[in-house]
Amino acid sequence: MESFLAKLAKRQTYIVQEGIVQRDDFMAVNASSVNTLRIVTQYDGSCPQISACVMRIGRNGKHVDNSHQGGMSCRIDLNDGSLNECATAEHGGGAFLEHPDSGFVFKGKSIEGWEEIKKAVLSYASCFPELKELGWDIAVTPEGVQVIEMNLGFGLDHLQVSCGGMRRKLNVYPGK
Repeated sequence: MESFLAKLAKRQTYIVQEGIVQRDDFMAVNASSVNTLRIVTQYDGSCPQISACVMRIGRNGKHVDNSHQGGMSCRIDLNDGSLNECATAEHGGGAFLEHPDSGFVFKGKSIEGWEEIKKAVLSYASCFPELKELGWDIAVTPEGVQVIEMNLGFGLDHLQVSCGGMRRKLNVYPGK
């Protein structure tokens, strides 16, 4: 660590943090990046609820799962944690029945421990009752759920590409 830090340019600001190792089932989808869950929570009265979830997946050897870096997203069924039969790429287009790099087939797969993941995220959201809508980026590690970040202004594009229209899911003009 000392030699690494010595190589960094002086008078610059850096954030250095320990790397995250994702759980083996997430590694099987794509090993080049940590594949995160984008989980949207919203308050319904006094309790947070989960409104949408996608798995964000890296590809093309990238170290990130960001859609602007060629990543893809796969809708997660909120009830049982099952993956949609295909993933979609917002940038670079297309729908994929299997991951183009790893060959992982999406259809018929589910996220292990889905109920525990939901419970953890809802617990985190309940710590911020003044924030009525959040987009959580969640890594799933062998030790459990890790919050990568929480977003007040999360992007809708990759959610819409994977989940379809978000208006009703996010309760925006629900009666129309």
